[in-house]
Amino acid sequence: MTQVVFYRGCVHLMIFVALDDSTSRQMINNPLTLLTSLIVLVYGVGMFYIRTLMMVVLAVLLSNAVYAQDEEAAEVGSIYVDLKPDFVVNYGGVGKLRYLKTSITLRVEVGEGQTHIRRHTPYLRHKIVMLLSSASDEDMSSMAGRELLRQNALAAVREVLVAEEGVQHVTDLLFSSFIVQS
Repeated sequence: MTQVVFYRGCVHLMIFVALDDSTSRQMINNPLTLLTSLIVLVYGVGMFYIRTLMMVVLAVLLSNAVYAQDEEAAEVGSIYVDLKPDFVVNYGGVGKLRYLKTSITLRVEVGEGQTHIRRHTPYLRHKIVMLLSSASDEDMSSMAGRELLRQNALAAVREVLVAEEGVQHVTDLLFSSFIVQS
């Protein structure tokens, strides 16, 4: 026996089968009855689920295509690695306390560079903190001094990576923010 039930706006198809009932077996063995039941199932209940399943499959396929494009683009260029948290140091030696807060981003070659940087982040941060805290007030106040400080920090980062991993990986060091309080 086939029964169609309406519940909360959805069509539910229920097929009752009794093994000792010859009528039910005849209905199930009848191809027309099975086809009708399948059409009702697909059209009623199944359309929502089929549409949802198709949308999920489509989303997965599209996301894989986008991910593959991102991987191809990443293989060609560089990636950027933020050294978090921001650096906050005092600088300038004796006298009035002066503070620097800066965000540093490293431009890294694609490959193992990001892994090596993450592995040696504490050592890299130490070298950068020591370099920034030894800077003078003149270094912090002029553009030429800041550029020299950036180049020295880049050299320190490369030095650490070459000493620890044998490869420098870092193509550039960028100050994402640079706030001085004197």
